[in-house]
Amino acid sequence: MEESYLKDLETAAHIIMAPPTVVTKEQRQQSENIFMNFRKTKSPYVLCQTILEKSVVDLVLFEAADVLKKAIIAEWKYIPDQDKASLRQYLLNYIIQRDIPVFIRDKLLQVVAIMIKRASLEDVGAERAQIIEETKKMLTSGDVKQQILSCSIIMAILEEYCNIVRSDDTGLTTYEHFRAKKQFEDSELLKVFVMTLQSMEELIKMYDAGNSMHSYLFKQMLSVMETILTWGFLLPKLQVIRVLQPSLSKKIIDTSETVTKALHAPPLRLHAQWKNIIFEPKLLEIFFYIYWKTRDNEELQPKALICILQLSTLKGPIITENKDESMTYLVNYLTHFLSMLSTIEIKEKEAYSFSLILRKLLQLLPRAEIKGLPNSLFEAYMQQNLTLTLKFIELSAMEEAMTPDETVYIDALGNLLEIWLHILNDKENYPIEAMVPFITQMFEKYIQYHLAAPDGMRGVGRDGDSIDEIAEFEESDRERFKEQLIIIGYFGREILSHSLPLLSKLLEDRTRSLGTQLHMLHSTKTMDACSSKTLVNLFEDIHWILLITGHVLALEADGESAMIPTEILQFCNQCVANNVTDVNNSLKLLASPNQDIQEIANAEVNADPVIRLIAAGFRLCELEKSAIEVRMYQFLSPELSTTLVWFLRRWSDAYLMPLNEDTVSATFKQAFGAGSQGSVWVINYLLNKICLNAQYLRAEQSVIEETCDLFLVLLSRKPRCQAIFGSEFFRSICDLKSVDLPVSIKRKLLKGFVMVGASVENEELRADYLGKILQPIEDKYKMLISHQNFQSVYQNEDVKLKVIEILEELIGCVQGAYSNSLTIIFTKIQGICKEIPTFLNLYHNYTIIVELILELVCEIVSNIANVSSEKAIRTAILECCFSVIRIYVKNNSNRVSLDTANQDSDPVDLILILKLINHLTSKLLFTDDFAGSDETNAQSSEICIFGITHIVPLITIDLIKYPDLCMQYYSTITSFIEEKSHIIPTLHPDLLKQLLGSIELGLSSFTSEIECKCLEFLEIYANSVYFNQDPQAPMAQLLLPFLKLMLDMIFGQKIDLNNTMDWYRTVFVMICCFPEHYKELLHNFLSEQFDSEASLGKDLVESMATVSNIEFVNNRLTKSKFIDKFDKFVVLVSTMVKK
Repeated sequence: MEESYLKDLETAAHIIMAPPTVVTKEQRQQSENIFMNFRKTKSPYVLCQTILEKSVVDLVLFEAADVLKKAIIAEWKYIPDQDKASLRQYLLNYIIQRDIPVFIRDKLLQVVAIMIKRASLEDVGAERAQIIEETKKMLTSGDVKQQILSCSIIMAILEEYCNIVRSDDTGLTTYEHFRAKKQFEDSELLKVFVMTLQSMEELIKMYDAGNSMHSYLFKQMLSVMETILTWGFLLPKLQVIRVLQPSLSKKIIDTSETVTKALHAPPLRLHAQWKNIIFEPKLLEIFFYIYWKTRDNEELQPKALICILQLSTLKGPIITENKDESMTYLVNYLTHFLSMLSTIEIKEKEAYSFSLILRKLLQLLPRAEIKGLPNSLFEAYMQQNLTLTLKFIELSAMEEAMTPDETVYIDALGNLLEIWLHILNDKENYPIEAMVPFITQMFEKYIQYHLAAPDGMRGVGRDGDSIDEIAEFEESDRERFKEQLIIIGYFGREILSHSLPLLSKLLEDRTRSLGTQLHMLHSTKTMDACSSKTLVNLFEDIHWILLITGHVLALEADGESAMIPTEILQFCNQCVANNVTDVNNSLKLLASPNQDIQEIANAEVNADPVIRLIAAGFRLCELEKSAIEVRMYQFLSPELSTTLVWFLRRWSDAYLMPLNEDTVSATFKQAFGAGSQGSVWVINYLLNKICLNAQYLRAEQSVIEETCDLFLVLLSRKPRCQAIFGSEFFRSICDLKSVDLPVSIKRKLLKGFVMVGASVENEELRADYLGKILQPIEDKYKMLISHQNFQSVYQNEDVKLKVIEILEELIGCVQGAYSNSLTIIFTKIQGICKEIPTFLNLYHNYTIIVELILELVCEIVSNIANVSSEKAIRTAILECCFSVIRIYVKNNSNRVSLDTANQDSDPVDLILILKLINHLTSKLLFTDDFAGSDETNAQSSEICIFGITHIVPLITIDLIKYPDLCMQYYSTITSFIEEKSHIIPTLHPDLLKQLLGSIELGLSSFTSEIECKCLEFLEIYANSVYFNQDPQAPMAQLLLPFLKLMLDMIFGQKIDLNNTMDWYRTVFVMICCFPEHYKELLHNFLSEQFDSEASLGKDLVESMATVSNIEFVNNRLTKSKFIDKFDKFVVLVSTMVKK
């Protein structure tokens, strides 16, 4: 029987592996069925052993190993102990004695590892210890083949224990996985490390790089070491956790196991028992010698490097409980590492890891204790950091020039800069006086490698003709090098007495040189290759000087209010106190942008250093203005113009009418303080610059966008808004409404204009001002629709462009609205809003206009209706929304696909209409407390129901595959069902059916986040069914099939494990709705999976009873008990059902 069955399996394997042209479809199907039946074999141990002994077909051998694995997992508790031991020993002997393919060997080793892990929970690891001991004998036997095999056995065991949350399905609960891993960590892991280390020490003595067997064995040993040293050790406190809630335990344990989630392996968090071996000086000597020996081997070097890297990350009790030994270890490590660095030339593939080692070593002990290093060693460490930082500044600059897509040295430099930041932040242990020489060298080097020759070294090794070509492919330097610039800016603030004069001199000299070049070009009207190169280098130099200066003068705000850095305040105050700064001369310099600093007596000596830099920026603005006035646009650099406006925006946000004005110097108060003549002059100057850019540089998208951002930043504080409102130049900016600007820019400008209005205290004046801002839009609109043939010309291109312009401007106005301007704005645009549905109907075939209309309505709902307390406004907005949704539905009811010309992006109009419904659903503005009447609340519900009813059918399976649309859709329907749960019983069954149909799709077809949204929807829906207490109601009957669907997905392991507890919570609520149906489903499921009740097994029967004999009352306590029991039941079922 067994021989005949084996013959059938081998024949089937040959057919499956045969080319399609040799066998028929029916033959292949029959062969697959043979293997499918083989996989369902119960207690296949004897059969599989026979196959392993007699078959020579690899596919059959592999399938036999896999069947063994699944049977052992499912039937473990029912296999006699003697048979377990016999099978395990047989498999080990088979692996040792047979020459089999690696993939079959690894599968069998996995089976052995699973058996070892399961057995360890019963015998406290006794058998595992015995196997480890036998493996040790193989490892020390001297027989290379036996040593390689022993490493494979060790690796299989390590891989089975190393990860709990992502462990292979071995039929264990999370807590059992936790116990097994903790037990292995405490008993055998150190033994494995020691015996592998000893074998590596012996092998390295006789290592022959030309011997392939030696290299393979070394690779296996290093793989073992790499696995141990990157082990996600369980946190010590986890030893005392009694896992009551599976979700909590998984999250806690997963915190310890960050290997697959982090960019780097987790720190080496060792327990005290590792003390003797880790603190043995010879350990580091061995690993560094191994790295030195394998450094040129492409296969071995990465693993050896990871080992020495991980040894620099020691954490945990072994450090905290052994301070003296830890210091000795750090000294030992640094000695070996610095010695190695002094004798080698660092390769590109080593740069990042070596910089990371230096960074990790600094974090090994508290900063105060690092100072306990021997002075000579600490100085060597600091000097090595400096040497590498300077070298990597150079190499990263070359990398940027030659290979802009690579970031090896850029990332390595980031690590080294983090070291210096770490040190400089601890001024108590590292006095700034001692750090100044280091900081100065790095700051100067960074500037040097971002300046062209002769003063700088930028572009060394790069062909100058390729500059423009390279630049086209680069992202913004400001974004790409953001982290570097932030730290370099920090360095600059630590040496202000050096950095500010240096930056000022560089900016002034380069601006002067640029002026000379532009003057020559204007005179000659021609530009040769040499002039072109000079000009490009000057543009790039000034661009980088401005970037560095901007980061020295101001901090990254990241959504917070920008403030003048404390270091700068103290430095400038000290300059005033020491009579170094002349206030009057500083103000004169600031207010003379058309003069060179050398033309103002003593300005280079006694001007405030910050004002000197800002004045240099203004001088550059004047130079650009002069070039524009003589129509030399073609010679200007858009990148530099953009950076210049960014620089103006960055410093003005912090310095102009500063928040910390009470701490600024007298110079700053007169130059930038609220109400001062200086601040008025500066605001006027900046507004004039904004006008100039808008008029003459609007063709450059980056320049005009940055200019608009400067305008909006100036408006971000009320005192500045009020000053701007009173400025004569603001009238010029307001006139930009009539300038031919991109519509997206006009949107930002109108937003700014409306923001200014909010700062006007006088209500009558505010209303008059906002009326003047909005009136041109209203006039354009009236002129448009009053055209006698509008219905016949509305499709003309110029008419459509006018409609787009009006919509963009309206969106900007609404976005800039504040509470004190809402009523004025909506009153002015109410007439247009009433016609929005008409325009939507007219232009329903023009995607851009449809999207703008929907965006405008969304902005009105979120910006105006959300804040306005007037019922009339809210009611009008509701009516507008209802009409817009109704018109959209009417014109899209037969929609079957996307615009074929735009298939690469999400359907924005659908996303916006869903977002609008989401606003109407989830915003508090339409609840009783805010709207003030049941009528309004009912109206909002009616709109949402109408929208959901008619929009859901438009979301086809093809459309919902678009990620943004998918997320918005599920967010909208979940928000709807949550906020309007009280009306679920009144919804039409057809609508509920459509919603639940999309939920069924979402449970299995999209991302984990979408799956979670679907579960949230079902839980809310099921709660509504439960509290409605009518199991025969349509809403209940539509939910009923989901109970079986969800149980099948859970038992079949077709769910995202990260959402496991969400599944259990949702299932519990559904069971509360249909407790009897649940018991019936459970019985039917197990009947289908098991041949008889006797085959269920005692454990499964008892577990089934615990999850069935619960009083399914929908409350928190019952839910918690159910989840705990259900989790154990699911684990049992998943190991025993037919595969």
